[in-house]
Amino acid sequence: MSTARKNSLTRMLEASVTNRVLELTSVPVEVVAGDAVSNLERYGIPVGIGGVLGLLLLAAAD
Repeated sequence: MSTARKNSLTRMLEASVTNRVLELTSVPVEVVAGDAVSNLERYGIPVGIGGVLGLLLLAAAD
């Protein structure tokens, strides 16, 4: 089975077919990691989430 390499934040937020298969199967499964994550996933997504959380905190303070 193949899977894309993802950072921990992306893995936490997205449902993973690979993780689900590993949880449900009773037979050994070999997982082969694919290419590394893109720069958007590595930097863009955490920055976007941080920005949204900052705006929510700012709105709650007013």
